[in-house]
Amino acid sequence: MKKYGNSITLMDAIYRTTKYGFPCFFLTVRTSIGTGMVIATIIPQHENEDIITEGLSILKQWNPEWSPKYSMTDKSDAELNAIKTIFPSTIRLCDFHRAQAWERWVNKGMNGVQYQHRNEILEHLKSLAYSTSSKFYIQWSELHVIDKRIIKKLSKLNSQHTVTI
Repeated sequence: MKKYGNSITLMDAIYRTTKYGFPCFFLTVRTSIGTGMVIATIIPQHENEDIITEGLSILKQWNPEWSPKYSMTDKSDAELNAIKTIFPSTIRLCDFHRAQAWERWVNKGMNGVQYQHRNEILEHLKSLAYSTSSKFYIQWSELHVIDKRIIKKLSKLNSQHTVTI
């Protein structure tokens, strides 16, 4: 962890993949040749923020110099909060979970996105995720005809679902 874990650490959870149904968390780092390497596995009896925090805390005690600049995880409040508790790192969501969160948000009626605009907004958000500057988003939000309340909500949504590195 000392050699590779201070740049980015990824936490990925799997569920119900065995007949026992317990969660399993893999912590992975990026090596110097760009491949992923599992550095730890947390296998708790139950999944909640306290259990995940305890697992990360134990790993941190065993590796006191481990302090990733970035952490990447699923869209799980328990995982996000546990990481925030142990590490002062910037948290990123993986591309899949970011896109999934955006799609769920856009399709939720209470957010005010009209049906005919949903695909267009998702395409723009996808373009935003792969853009190299915030200028794209600003220009799009200024030129677009969608209700300004939705633009404001999208700005909040984007800050919650940070573009991955």
